[in-house]
Amino acid sequence: MIYSGEFWLGLGGPSGDDGDFLRPVTQESSYGVKARLGYDMDRFMPFVSLGYANLSYSADHDGGGSNIANDSFGATTLGVGADYALSRNTILRIEAEHLNIEGTAFDFGGGDLHGTEFSRNRLNLSVAWKF
Repeated sequence: MIYSGEFWLGLGGPSGDDGDFLRPVTQESSYGVKARLGYDMDRFMPFVSLGYANLSYSADHDGGGSNIANDSFGATTLGVGADYALSRNTILRIEAEHLNIEGTAFDFGGGDLHGTEFSRNRLNLSVAWKF
């Protein structure tokens, strides 16, 4: 069994429109920590991961750009994936990950709070270098 940890940083992200008060909502940035547990099979290693992320969003209340809320939300992450060693120090990684986003209420000011519930699924493809 192999275990490891990682810190990650993301800039930008998905954007969407709920047709009501998030016109649009856009992920601005994200960061998180993750623990991974894998089973070493020479050049191939399947793994599961568990982590925590902080996601920063902006939401436009009416679509006109004058009433913007910027908020950050925490998320627990759960993933499954595999590493493949291309060489001794270079790894190709694929991971399917689910983010359960907690406490999602956008504050547009003056007591104008809009709660929403959402989660994300994402597919990560990356290259890692060992050092």
